[in-house]
Amino acid sequence: MKGKCRVWDKQNNKWFEPTYEVYKGNLEELLFTQSGQICLRTMDGISHESLFPNRFIKSYYTGLKDKNGKEIYEGDVLQITSEFGKSYIDVVQFSNAAFVIVNKDIVQMYRINEDVQKGMFVWEVIGNIYENPELIP
Repeated sequence: MKGKCRVWDKQNNKWFEPTYEVYKGNLEELLFTQSGQICLRTMDGISHESLFPNRFIKSYYTGLKDKNGKEIYEGDVLQITSEFGKSYIDVVQFSNAAFVIVNKDIVQMYRINEDVQKGMFVWEVIGNIYENPELIP
C-alpha cells in the first residue's frame, strides 16, 4: 500500500493546500523525499524542511475509515463506542509500528487495525488535535 498523509501547516494554522498561481508569481507545493522528508517548492526554488523546522506536521492515513466512511488519520480525535455501548473519546497515535489508541480511562492500548476488524468497536472521527484541541481528552 502506498503511504498517504495530510500535512498541518503550523505557520498558517491550517491543512496545507498547494497553490498553483504561477501566472501571479505564486507557487507553493510540498514534495516528499524517498525517506519521507518534506521539501517546499516555491517560485524561488526547492527548500528542504531543515530550512523551516517545525513548520509542517505529517499526519499519516491509517488505511481505515470510520462508520461514516471518513478516512482516519494519525492525530484524529475519535469517539469510540464498544460493543457494550460504552463510549470513549481519544486520539489516534502511531506507536510500535501500528496505529493505536491509548485510552487513558482504562489504561489499555488498542491496535485499531485488529480491533476494528473484529467488530469490537465503532469509530467516528469527531475532529483532530490541530483544528479541535478542545476535544483532546
